[in-house]
Amino acid sequence: MTLAEPLLKTGEFGPGDSEWLHLLVGDWQLIADLAQGDLVLWFPEDFQSGDINGRAHGGPALNTGFLGMAHVRPSTAQTVFHRDMVGLRMSSQVQTSAHHCWFDQATQFLDHVDWNAESAMRVVLYPLVRNGRTIAILSLHHGDQSGRMQGRLDVLTGHVD
Repeated sequence: MTLAEPLLKTGEFGPGDSEWLHLLVGDWQLIADLAQGDLVLWFPEDFQSGDINGRAHGGPALNTGFLGMAHVRPSTAQTVFHRDMVGLRMSSQVQTSAHHCWFDQATQFLDHVDWNAESAMRVVLYPLVRNGRTIAILSLHHGDQSGRMQGRLDVLTGHVD
């Protein structure tokens, strides 16, 4: 599965939307390093087309999950996933918040998520909005870093956990 396939299959998104996501993924190693966490790009497993005031405005069907389309690990912090998330389903603990993130176009903050029993983590969900439509969700995953020593990047960016 390519990054463009799920978007183009819906009929609501065009080549410009998939190109926009490709540009993000092209630079996201830097984003993962600065954020000091894993990044995963998600798209609904079952996309339902919708129409608001004559404009396409679809999203995930009710009670549907999300599939990982791309994943990057930070080189500045410990990864929270021991396997690649591409093609895997989003944790059921996060799906309701992901639906809110998609439709409300608002960032969702989640603490103490047990993701596939790998480890407890903090998760932040960001809607990726282009031309007023959510086209994907980006998640940022941080492990429990309370015992981690502060490093130079923490000092430079002002993050203290």
